[in-house]
Amino acid sequence: MKKLIFIFVFSFFTSFLIAGPNLDRIIGDVISGNSLEAQQKIQALLDDYPNNGDVLYLQALLISDGNDAIEIYKKIYKMHKNNKYADDAVMKIGEYYYVSGLYIQAAEWFKKIHMYYRKSEHLENGINLFLKCLIIAGSNDTASSYSQTFNTIFPKVKIDNRISESLKFSTDDIGCTGCNVIEEIKPENKKKQFTIQVGAYSKRENAELAMYNLRSVGYPSRIYDVKKKNKILHTVRCGFYEDRKSAEKIKKRLRIHLGYDPIIVSE
Repeated sequence: MKKLIFIFVFSFFTSFLIAGPNLDRIIGDVISGNSLEAQQKIQALLDDYPNNGDVLYLQALLISDGNDAIEIYKKIYKMHKNNKYADDAVMKIGEYYYVSGLYIQAAEWFKKIHMYYRKSEHLENGINLFLKCLIIAGSNDTASSYSQTFNTIFPKVKIDNRISESLKFSTDDIGCTGCNVIEEIKPENKKKQFTIQVGAYSKRENAELAMYNLRSVGYPSRIYDVKKKNKILHTVRCGFYEDRKSAEKIKKRLRIHLGYDPIIVSE
């Protein structure tokens, strides 16, 4: 029994040394241009920890083929969203598409930084590259709208002067009064109110994720439970509007910004 305990403790301790601070140092060395130790150890690390997020990140850093590295970075994002290197992986993917001239794909990855990694050291750079991609792709109005939202949600983030200048004369005819409000309270109005429903989910956690995504870019949103065929659906809704025309403007904006296909309902 003591032997088994010793083996377990030794294995855990060894795992901590290899996949913990020691691996952080090796990754730091590679980033600094010294990859000799990493090259010597990477195969053993992959054999012992094939699905470890830190090891996968190190592997991707060492791969010279961009396409192969990107697939590993995507694997990190898909399997280890909360890994400490996940935001780095997302930036690597965005930068790869950016230098390849694939600005729409790049924007989709840069957008994940301000949506999911708001405490990342890459937040400012990710936001600026996201806006730049939109501008290059010809979506100046969308970029202008996002820029205004970012100024409210992330006041410490500095938008590049060149981006601000290029957006100075952009106009957004979609309009969104109150879009920068994160929380929302239903007005005390007895008249019928229109609202925008972006999705209906059987699992509440999926609804919460959608709600967070909307709030992270400045759209007021909430979860509204409805009963349908003896089942509870958790719907995610945005805003309260006195007329359908106002709701239509925000519906269009949601489709452009986040790719949703929302519907207008009344409450």
